[in-house]
Amino acid sequence: MEGLPARAIADAKANYFVARAESIGRPTRRWGRVAAIRWEELTVVYGLDAEHLDVVDEVIDWAGDVEPHFDVWPEWAGPTVYAALADRSFRVVATQSFLGKTADGGHIPGGVRWIKADELGAWTELYPRAYAFSFEDEEDAAKYRQDLARQYTGPDWHLCVAEQDGLQIAIGALRRCGDIGYLANAATLPDARGRGAQTALIALRAQRAAELDCRWLASDTRCATGSERNLRRAGFELAAHVQRWRRRPFDS
Repeated sequence: MEGLPARAIADAKANYFVARAESIGRPTRRWGRVAAIRWEELTVVYGLDAEHLDVVDEVIDWAGDVEPHFDVWPEWAGPTVYAALADRSFRVVATQSFLGKTADGGHIPGGVRWIKADELGAWTELYPRAYAFSFEDEEDAAKYRQDLARQYTGPDWHLCVAEQDGLQIAIGALRRCGDIGYLANAATLPDARGRGAQTALIALRAQRAAELDCRWLASDTRCATGSERNLRRAGFELAAHVQRWRRRPFDS
């Protein structure tokens, strides 16, 4: 799509993940446009491009024992970035589709709604179930839900659910990032997939983004998945295929 602000989409993704991390005390650091977040098992790095190659080793040192993972946009990377990462034993382990479209409202199917302030706990309980996460014990699960509640609290977050037969079956989130409405965290309970819940939640969030005067909608997902097909059916177009580089033995 002509005019699709790929760089703004990349920055929006990095900025909202930094905000999530900082809300629960995760270490973060920036080197110009490069942003790094140290989670429990992985350091995620956004924004590396040819202009910031001099910080690669500093980023790796800052990550320490928490293995770094670079999300690299081909539009700003190119052979020099790829060579620098390969020389440090990184390789591409996955590719993510980033998509966008102009923000516009439209028909919203039934069965979807925004959660109320006192429903945040229920939303955070549904979140790991929709993603089919498992925990060692209830204490770990409770800590995870508490962290989610802190990450998704604030005026820029808008949280929604899909319901069927009186039960909540799917979640979604919208983050306002300047003039971009970022669609995040689309997940449906495993036994409720294929019923159109995410298509309806896309429409609901698109409507809210238009009401918030966002100019653009954006989202990202693994390539060639049901999530990408849902977004494309809703009019989203590809902004970039973003490569995820991680250091692993090349024979693994």
